[in-house]
Amino acid sequence: MTVRQKLASARARHPKEWGSKALKAVAAVVGIAAATALASVSTAVAAFCCGIFIDGRLTTGSQPQLRTTALKSDPSFRMSPWPNVQPAPQAAPTETLLAGLVVPLMLITLVLATPFAKDPESAVAGVLPVQLVQVLRRVPLTWEIYSGFEFLTVILAAAFAQPQLLMSWFSGDGPVVARYGPKQWQCMELFGCSASDGAGRPLVIFVHGGSWSHSRYWMYRLVGRRLASWGFSAAVVGYGQYPGSTVPDMVDDLRVALGWLRVHGVTKGINASKTVLLGHSSGGHLCALLALGEEDPGLSGVATLGSPMDIADHYEWEQGRGVADISALYPAHGGEVGFSALSPTQMLLANTSQQSAPGTLFFIAHGGADGTVPSTASERFIAALKAAGGSAEYCFWPCLGHFDVLAAIMGIKRDAASKAALQEVEGFLRNRLHS
Repeated sequence: MTVRQKLASARARHPKEWGSKALKAVAAVVGIAAATALASVSTAVAAFCCGIFIDGRLTTGSQPQLRTTALKSDPSFRMSPWPNVQPAPQAAPTETLLAGLVVPLMLITLVLATPFAKDPESAVAGVLPVQLVQVLRRVPLTWEIYSGFEFLTVILAAAFAQPQLLMSWFSGDGPVVARYGPKQWQCMELFGCSASDGAGRPLVIFVHGGSWSHSRYWMYRLVGRRLASWGFSAAVVGYGQYPGSTVPDMVDDLRVALGWLRVHGVTKGINASKTVLLGHSSGGHLCALLALGEEDPGLSGVATLGSPMDIADHYEWEQGRGVADISALYPAHGGEVGFSALSPTQMLLANTSQQSAPGTLFFIAHGGADGTVPSTASERFIAALKAAGGSAEYCFWPCLGHFDVLAAIMGIKRDAASKAALQEVEGFLRNRLHS
């Protein structure tokens, strides 16, 4: 007797039992579908609530003003040398609705795939049609939801690792929120600053990452508190992100923020004459562009953590991972025509024939276990920097991944390797700002 015949015979002998099992199976499927839908809605609502509660506004669908007119009256503003890259067109209502339905499901799948997949982002992106992920990429709601998801992940990690971190994050003794320009994303949070500090504390400007599209400045309050505990004033800066802004817009936002701090910092107890830029991932890429794009940026140093420095190389890496179509890298840089002009490594290689060497000291750090940005990105930048006559400190942390040092700065990771890397970051900042 075949297996099928045995099953048919069992159903004939016990019809009620088999009917009950069928009902349970249907109920389980319906339950899973309902739970998934509820989780999707909850994730979207949580993302919006985080943005409204902390940032005080909804950025979804906002488009930047023309930087040539919005900041023309600002004496600290100077037109950038970058190529003219256009932001994405405004998303249609149907595309926004599609993002609201699909992105939460993608994030749930990402969570479920994490224990089993070596690269869960690649695994999730790989099962979706290319046309779909490219549509989602240009919808602002996609990145609002993703940023909310990131924030919830950080909060849960902090609560699990060190519950007191939540008290520190929500503490009412700061930070000072400042607006450095007319655009709604041109905000920053200031830490460790007081007008009673006399000459003021030296300044560290932290620029967060997020593949030029997600994460928000208000998610990094623990970074600001850590920098303040080291004796610095800290500015955690918000800036425009794709799809509403492009990489040249982002660098111009940082330039305006730096100018604002130099003009107004003295009233906040900030000594902006001593300033270091500290950037993680794509934030470090923006810091390097700002430092190399100015003849004399007036910086005490630039520190980058796991940052992509040659965009063509990094685009090839993302293609190999299978995430290039969902990543904002390609459109935020204006396609391949903008890769070279917006790559710090290529800027340095083009500078080797010039007499002037980069005057800013760089601290370039990378983890050997970084699967998001390979350490070769930093190594090639260091080689180009030395060829151009510049100087840098290079730290290679063999056991650390893309987010480990950032998690250590926030107080979430406390293992020996992360603590050692944290001390090296602190040491560079102290050497540059207290010397």
